[in-house]
Amino acid sequence: MNSLFWTLLSIACINLISLSCLVLTSVIGFILKRISKHTIVDIVQYAISFAAGVFFGDVFVHLLPIAFKHNKILTPITILAGIVIFYFIEDVIRIHRNIHKDHQKRHPYTQSTFATIAIVGESLHSFVDGAVIAGSYLVSGSLGFFTALAIALHEIPMTIADCSVLINLGFPPRKTFWINVASILASFVGALLIFWIHTSYPNIEQLLIPFTAGGFIYIAGSSLIPEMHKELIPKKSIIQLILLIMGMATIVVPGLLR
Repeated sequence: MNSLFWTLLSIACINLISLSCLVLTSVIGFILKRISKHTIVDIVQYAISFAAGVFFGDVFVHLLPIAFKHNKILTPITILAGIVIFYFIEDVIRIHRNIHKDHQKRHPYTQSTFATIAIVGESLHSFVDGAVIAGSYLVSGSLGFFTALAIALHEIPMTIADCSVLINLGFPPRKTFWINVASILASFVGALLIFWIHTSYPNIEQLLIPFTAGGFIYIAGSSLIPEMHKELIPKKSIIQLILLIMGMATIVVPGLLR
């Protein structure tokens, strides 16, 4: 019961912060059209740098040691499965974003089509996030907390970025808000599904932990780090490196102190 409580509380906190950002965006959405694109990019880039460090720290300090301790045979296969599944999810979202970029030039889709693509892609992402957080809390409270932290640091800036893209492409702030609300609900469904499966298959977390490790390795290594490499200004690159190390330290230091 404690695992379920902390899982739902963590997901609720992540979603509450995201919704707060979206409400703020809905109220002052017109400001996003006046904020320098470079300013938004800088904020997101710095958040991504810290998140990448947290992802790597969580994988190599928590997830992999636990995964190989439980099952040395299935763990490598499940890690690879996590990489493949997360690649598919990110690819769906990437295609969704590219469609938006081409919208003003070609106009081949209606806003309802955009909304459908956005809901499907983000809901799939949120569903997996909820399942991953639930599986982590089934192992231990500390693992669940740090996994939820890593997901929050990735999802919140991405949600803000996606929201600003939709608004700048002409989506009404209210419609953008409800698109994100619909996708957020999927995270609770994913978490509850894992706990329901856990009643029949008590060792489900032994598959979810290496799966999560594979997903985090993919996100940090092939999504977040390449975004950091886009920065060509030396001063900002140094700041990104410092934030990357700080993200790792957030995970490593508490582990050393225990």
